[in-house]
Parts: sequence; structure tokens; C-alpha cells
Amino acid sequence: MIMRQCLFRPNLYKVAETPFSIRSVGHYILDAPNSEYMRDRPFLQFFWIVSGRMKFVFNGKTEFLEANQLALYLPGMIHDIQILSPQTDYRWWTMDGDLAELLIARLGFDHAGVYDVSTMPTLLHDELLESIADLTPHGEQRAALINHELLLHAAKGPAMQSNDALIHKIKMHIDSHWSDPTLSVEYLADWIGMNRSSMTRLFQKNFALSPKAYLMNKRLQNAMSMLRESDSPLQKLALDCGWSDPNYFSRCIKAQTGLSPKEFRKS
Repeated sequence: MIMRQCLFRPNLYKVAETPFSIRSVGHYILDAPNSEYMRDRPFLQFFWIVSGRMKFVFNGKTEFLEANQLALYLPGMIHDIQILSPQTDYRWWTMDGDLAELLIARLGFDHAGVYDVSTMPTLLHDELLESIADLTPHGEQRAALINHELLLHAAKGPAMQSNDALIHKIKMHIDSHWSDPTLSVEYLADWIGMNRSSMTRLFQKNFALSPKAYLMNKRLQNAMSMLRESDSPLQKLALDCGWSDPNYFSRCIKAQTGLSPKEFRKS
């Protein structure tokens, strides 16, 4: 079985005016032997294997690509690619724009070569194909967003995908138990069976703030609402929102709003 599906941006030879843009997208199923004509390309290109095996040469260095791996060529590099298995199913897409290389470098793709990633999100890639077929500005913007989601998925890798599930479980636990005064970072680390510093680092990586800060923000958000919406005594309200010490509760509210709980309630 041989299949070649690809779509190109109409203004192919004009660099996009956006900071980065999708130039072309493709889905190939090819039999060996098959190779790509060797020439340098003025754009960056990702290859993500669904099944099969391929050989890539990056500036004279040979590397092999298999399922759950991704290959990257940077602009100006000669593409030297060969299909090795009887049938290889792979997806690819190209990017250009002034900030394309900076974007991928910030996500960990800072050199040409092969990266260990995870299962190819084929439905997401299908959406990328659909978005580039939309020739309106909306289509180009949607393609850029989908591309970013693909890269984020790839950047996490298999180990991070597994850790992500644990970190999201912690966030859900905070969302459900924020009012419990005994809930703490130490408790969460013991509950999930993870070192506290490792848990904090992974939580920060996923949600851009620490689990301690997220728990405090959740309590503050609910406390501020309850101050406005209920007449509960401050001591009871503090306890209901996860503070066992009413004085500490008052200090936290003032640090957040510039007002004491009584003043905030009246404001």
C-alpha cells in the first residue's frame, strides 16, 4: 500500500508574516525501498513515525527513526531520508517564520536529530491537515495553535506523559479537598508517593506555579467569594476555607487584597 497525502500553503515561497507558520503538512504510507531526493530545504521539518522504520542523515550523521520517535531537520539542512521497513506510516509538517526556531528550541527541540517522544496523536495531525486546507486567516491561526499543541505533546515524552497523569491527579485532589485544613504539600507528596521536591518541580512545569501556591490560590478564591456572599463569622469562615488559624487567614486576605477580611466584606 502506498499513500501520499500532503497540503501546502498557497503562498509557499513567501515567508509567513506571522512569527511562525505552518508551511505544509503530510501523511505518507510508503514501502521500501523509498528515499527522498537530497537537497537543502529553507524551512524546518518534523517527521513523526506511526509505524515502521526510517533512516535519516543529519550533516553526515546517520540516525534511525521508529515508532514513538520524532526527527527534526532545521532550515538549510540537506534532507537525506530512506524507508527501511516493508511499510512505514509517518506524518510530517514544516514550519517557517522568524520565530519558528526559537519556539521549538524553547520546547526542547534545540538541535537536528531524533527525539524520543510518545504515541503520535494522529487525530490532532488530521486537524492540522484540515486547518491548512482552510485558506482564510482563521485557518492559518488554527494551524499555528494545533502545531503548538502537537509540539507540546511531543516535548513531554513518554516518561513525562506518565508523570503528567500523577500531577493532574494532585491538582484534582486539591480542587476537591482545598477546604481541608490538614491538606498540605507534605500530605500530597506522601499521598501520591513522590518526593516533595520532585512533585513540586513537575507541578510547576505543568501549571506554572507550585502546588503550595495553587492550594493557597484555591483557598483565597473561595474565601473571597464567601466573604462577599455569606454572613458566617470570620473564625468559622476561615476554618471552612482551610485555615485552622483565623489570624493567619486574616493576614493572607490582607496580603491578597490590601484589606482585612472585615474591610473586604464591606467593600
